Amino acid sequence: KIKQQQQTKEGNVVTPIQLQLTNGQELSPDLIQFISKSKLRPTTRLMNAAIDACARSQPPARQPSAFQLFQTATSPLNSDGSKKPGGALSPNVFTFGSLLACCARNRDVETSVELLLVLEEGERYPDVALNEVIYSTVISACERSEEPNVGLALKVLNRAILTLADTNDITNDNNTRKAKTKGTMGVVGFNAAISTMARAAQWKMAVQLLGEMILHSQSSDAPITITRTNPIFL
Repeated sequence: KIKQQQQTKEGNVVTPIQLQLTNGQELSPDLIQFISKSKLRPTTRLMNAAIDACARSQPPARQPSAFQLFQTATSPLNSDGSKKPGGALSPNVFTFGSLLACCARNRDVETSVELLLVLEEGERYPDVALNEVIYSTVISACERSEEPNVGLALKVLNRAILTLADTNDITNDNNTRKAKTKGTMGVVGFNAAISTMARAAQWKMAVQLLGEMILHSQSSDAPITITRTNPIFL
């Protein structure tokens, strides 16, 4: 029998689904049957929570599970080809933030960049507004990679500064669609880039980027000028 709720030591109510996720176990057949017979319907918020759980799992993050969950939830069809009663879920910026977090924890820079490019094009997910968190998480993937990718981290940081400052700077190849953005690049993104330099033992670059961060705080749309080939670092 399935207990529909259980009191924790703190006195909070925990549902069977939450207990299973907390224990890191697969859902039991009885629990799956219970869920299928219930009138509950998935929401984007629930999808985001499940993907976030994959990102927060013990290393390595469950990236394949996260992306499979995303593809299944955002598809209008069931696995047998029939239409879902509630239709497909619409992902938002939090959805992609969690997917990118999975990539970062798995040191998957390539998938992070591919997903970022899809979001910047603005065609497939036009309602998703890019923000600082999205770019910062991609930079974190550069920092966590086996060989810290300082060059790519700087490229993404510059891209973020320009993109978040003005959507007119970012269009697709046909120059017809503009990506939505929200906010500006703040300290989190710069910190991720500096961490990348620290792991790569590029302390002089880190110091200069810190100085450029101060200038950026005065002019949020000014791109950084630091590069790996800058003579000051040779």
